[in-house]
Amino acid sequence: MRTARTAITIFYCLLAALAQAQVKLRMVVWDGDESLTVLRGAIKRFEAAHPGVTVNLEHVDYNNYFQKLLAQYAGDTAPDVAMLDPGNFQRYAKRGALLKLNDFYGQEPG
Repeated sequence: MRTARTAITIFYCLLAALAQAQVKLRMVVWDGDESLTVLRGAIKRFEAAHPGVTVNLEHVDYNNYFQKLLAQYAGDTAPDVAMLDPGNFQRYAKRGALLKLNDFYGQEPG
């Protein structure tokens, strides 16, 4: 009986820890200062609406952006969110580097 209570206590402690788990997302963009200001504001609103989630916004110069992003994908250090234009989107999609979002359409967040 004591083992069962201990197991149940551990289970509930794990659930509590998971409920308070922090999610950290990494977002990489090439935009300039004006767009970065808008993105930072959007990220603040997103984080306020989703407690426990933080977004680390990284800026990379456009001239090096796609080369660096491709190297990160190859090295398994890719960001969670990346800015892509239509032409480069196809390059990454063909390599299987993008997560299909089809299953998420129509679902309620949370």
